[in-house]
Amino acid sequence: MAMPVIITYIASWIFVPPLFPTTHSCANGQCAIQNWGWFILAFGGIALFVVMIIVGVIMTQKFRVLSDMETVHYFGKSSLTGSLQKVIQASPGDTLNVQRRIDRIERMN
Repeated sequence: MAMPVIITYIASWIFVPPLFPTTHSCANGQCAIQNWGWFILAFGGIALFVVMIIVGVIMTQKFRVLSDMETVHYFGKSSLTGSLQKVIQASPGDTLNVQRRIDRIERMN
């Protein structure tokens, strides 16, 4: 998903700026070139970055649920919950999240 978005954004740097007029202004011996397309792409890139992070987090959460369902299907609840209990022992700082995951697996049919 990320590669087509990134490629489109990079390609837009070629196609968007010509759509807006480039202005030149000189004052006090300093000259500036300004094109609104560049500003739109810069701030659009920041917004795109934030949106992609949010979408990535949502997709990761959905993937975790789907992967748990597949693991239960192929290996059984007891095997997955046993593995997650070992995770709790190895990483006690994440006990709450792993316990929620175990509870969700136990409620699966």
